[in-house]
Amino acid sequence: MTELTASILKTAAATDATCGCADPIPVQRAARKGAAVTICQRCGLRVPLRLR
Repeated sequence: MTELTASILKTAAATDATCGCADPIPVQRAARKGAAVTICQRCGLRVPLRLR
């Protein structure tokens, strides 16, 4: 795991804030297998789940 990925995951996991972008770009990052977090590529915050 690169340092960039580690810092992104640490920031996303440390806050309860979620992405407020009108059109988020979801990207999955994982520190280890089975622990993926979906974050927005634009703002770096977690993407809230949306049921369609």
